[in-house]
Amino acid sequence: MDRQLSPADHPAFLPYQRRVLNEAAELGDRLARLRAFMQSKEFAAAPAMERVLLRVQEGQMAALRVTLHARAELFNEQRWAQARGGL
Repeated sequence: MDRQLSPADHPAFLPYQRRVLNEAAELGDRLARLRAFMQSKEFAAAPAMERVLLRVQEGQMAALRVTLHARAELFNEQRWAQARGGL
């Protein structure tokens, strides 16, 4: 899902589904900022262990983002099935 997720685009989502969409969007922003930082001189100058831990964090954030996007896709599939009468 490359498009920015927005609960406002889908007002029919349930509250918990909107929270998932919000979390995915916020996480995408934080992940982009972390990745930008990891390209900076400040990152290169950081202690080795801190760089290692930031790389681990980046991987975990990316994995969570994939999971949140998969959940959002599931919400869409469920809505399509309901709209088509459960087919």
